[in-house]
Amino acid sequence: MAPSSPTAAPPPAVPPAPRRRYSPQAAPVVPQRAQAVPPADAQLVELHELTLLCQAEYGQRPDIEWAFADGRLYLLQCRGITR
Repeated sequence: MAPSSPTAAPPPAVPPAPRRRYSPQAAPVVPQRAQAVPPADAQLVELHELTLLCQAEYGQRPDIEWAFADGRLYLLQCRGITR
């Protein structure tokens, strides 16, 4: 009869991290951000047009990263969302 090989015990289960519920009070606003100027209407129109182009290329819900700098809109990254 062949000797049996020792079997290792499975590692102990790690409990999942507690889920946080979203709350506006959980993340205070940085004072500099609170004073930030919102995009102008023309910038919002430009952003909307960029979003439509990204949707045409990547589908209904693309992940878009963008920025305005020196009055110009820059597309930093765009990719389709996968599930």
